[in-house]
Amino acid sequence: MALGLPRTDSIHRQSYRAPAASTRSPLERSAGDQGRSRSRRTTPLPHAMKPSGLGVAAFSLAVAVLTGVPAHRPGHATAIGARERPAHSPLVALLSPPAGQEPDIRLVSRVVDRHFADRSRLCPGESATAAVPLPNDERRSVQEFLGPALLELQVHQMGDSFADFPAARDHLRALLRARPRAWTRFPNWAEGTPFRTWGLLGTVHYTGDRVGRLEAVGNHLCVADSTGVTWWARLEAVDLWPDAP
Repeated sequence: MALGLPRTDSIHRQSYRAPAASTRSPLERSAGDQGRSRSRRTTPLPHAMKPSGLGVAAFSLAVAVLTGVPAHRPGHATAIGARERPAHSPLVALLSPPAGQEPDIRLVSRVVDRHFADRSRLCPGESATAAVPLPNDERRSVQEFLGPALLELQVHQMGDSFADFPAARDHLRALLRARPRAWTRFPNWAEGTPFRTWGLLGTVHYTGDRVGRLEAVGNHLCVADSTGVTWWARLEAVDLWPDAP
């Protein structure tokens, strides 16, 4: 997928900073639906064999102690497979934007780097050159890679080639939609990345008041994820997954 974004003449190497809930496959859902659709005849137990309320409660408590699964309470349905899903606090669930919704991008002007115009490296001092690349076999977009905890991007400094903030915002939107073939823990390119023209310095904001670095020059990106790990990606057409498999 070509972004139609300005290419930089040269580029160096540098850095800045959560996964989707698992769902059943269509095959598993189909099998479950078929199982529920089958009607089964049951024979009522004699009254003497029916478990008492106290016995059921005792049995549920014993199961909870042995397995660690909370005992079922009347009126409180427990979803199948809920135990396998990663737990999120209600606060995170409330603050996280709905799936597929793009985060806000705002201009918050302030000087992050006094030598911005002379910069040619993304996220200096953050790289981990010993780390191996992380393949993006799931073809996730940049936004999907950063996860649902992403709330907002703030732009603090812009290069001279951006006509105005809306142009910079549109550029960041395009970067968020890009699907890189891989992520690295260092700037894995040889060309330079001059900030004076198409550079952007900003911050990414996540739930829980977590903030990380955001730097971009043309189609080169450095961003911190919600855990504080800094990732680099080159988003030229050759480095992206196509729109359709």
